[in-house]
Amino acid sequence: MKAIPMLLAFAVCALCGQRMAGRLQTRKHLLTTLAHDMETLAAAALRTRRPLGELLGVCSIAPQTQALLQHYCEQRTKTSHKQAWTETAAQHAVALTPLQADETAALAETLQAFTAGDQSTLQKQSAALQALLRERSEAAAKDAKEKGKLYRSVGLLLGAAVAVIMM
Repeated sequence: MKAIPMLLAFAVCALCGQRMAGRLQTRKHLLTTLAHDMETLAAAALRTRRPLGELLGVCSIAPQTQALLQHYCEQRTKTSHKQAWTETAAQHAVALTPLQADETAALAETLQAFTAGDQSTLQKQSAALQALLRERSEAAAKDAKEKGKLYRSVGLLLGAAVAVIMM
């Protein structure tokens, strides 16, 4: 009868370690996808000089990015950039959770450059965002590999320790 609680404790600890490792993978994936999508949109905007809302229907980007930017464009037609970004960030808070404050700020500045229509500012902001996201994506990949393995191992060891203590 003691085996069931021990097995349950082991499983819970192992799953906690796996969940922490999964968060690192999610951050890595989000940064990589966002960098690619924003690079695609910026290149298209600089090449065609079309507004962001029109580019969303033409460019092939991830559904998560598509939904975020579509919401921003809808809000931007009604309000200022700051209010539109605040509303979008609140609406898509779960999707943006893995991002750090400076990453979301750089994204917001790039979106403002998209809506301003100034090509040189868009090029500058887009390049800065690309550099930041690529750098952070590489760091997140390294973290996911190293720390992810650590989190999974600690979860398993902690689970085994709890099971032994329960004996």
